Amino acid sequence: MKDNRLKATTGRQGQYINEEDPEGMNEAEKALKRYPHNFSVVYLSAVTYMMFGGKSRDDRLLARAMELLEKALLLLPQNPNQAIGESSIYEYMANVQMMWGKGRQAAELLIAHNREGVFNHHIGLILSVMCQSPQEAQPYLSEALLSNLGKTVHTVLGMAYAFTETGEHVSAEKLLRWALDMLNRLQQ
Repeated sequence: MKDNRLKATTGRQGQYINEEDPEGMNEAEKALKRYPHNFSVVYLSAVTYMMFGGKSRDDRLLARAMELLEKALLLLPQNPNQAIGESSIYEYMANVQMMWGKGRQAAELLIAHNREGVFNHHIGLILSVMCQSPQEAQPYLSEALLSNLGKTVHTVLGMAYAFTETGEHVSAEKLLRWALDMLNRLQQ
């Protein structure tokens, strides 16, 4: 007998996803029947369908994934996992659009929900590659590059300080030399 309590059910769903086991789709439907309004069950089921729909290019599975992602957005206030938010759900929805070959719709979805430029890198890539609109992509890619360079500089400085404070002066020096070399190469 399987343990069908919520925690055991979502644990099995996660395991099927990690193992990329197609039995996960059967488990997802059983879980959805038992817990149709639970964020974790709906979200994990959506990920399951997206994964297998993407691998097999099965539009039916991808449509089920999109339906479940839309439902997960409605159930988001129940979400117990801080690593999952509105942005990650929209990004998955855009991924499904791309699997359908709908790059423009994927870009528009991300543009509509691009708070604080969180999707700039993804929008730029979609516009540049899938939509073949490099001029339209450039502002998004430029902002993403600047943002990521700033994050890299802050990360390097924080790590160098941590290395120095723990007596790892050689590691701090190597890290700073690497960062300077990288920044110098960007100027060229």
